[in-house]
Amino acid sequence: HTLSPYYNIQSSVFGFPARSQFLLWVLTVAREHWDSQQFHNLAVPQKFGPTFFTTTFVEYNDTNIQMISQDYLVLHTDRSILYQTMDGTWLGDDDWEEREEMNKFLVRKEEQKRKEQEENIEEDS
Repeated sequence: HTLSPYYNIQSSVFGFPARSQFLLWVLTVAREHWDSQQFHNLAVPQKFGPTFFTTTFVEYNDTNIQMISQDYLVLHTDRSILYQTMDGTWLGDDDWEEREEMNKFLVRKEEQKRKEQEENIEEDS
């Protein structure tokens, strides 16, 4: 999950126990969502991306499901076990505005990381 700026659940990294009722529910909702009239007019995140996954999680409302911050599994941080580039491969040729916004976000994240590393070096000195 992430808080600012999106406040959502990343849909590319997740795991479930065997016979997960939540996963069964997500797949059931996904089938209904696929068959809906508005599905093909939605953007990718709303189809089966973070928007869809976050919505299913909130609606399922099970406090026993544990969340792990994107700092460990998605973003490139000093706590990362792995990270993803988020290069926008789902964007089409007509999505330049979204691609540009994503590139700006990635640059800000890298600048923030570099600044934090510099601050840590200064603190250690």
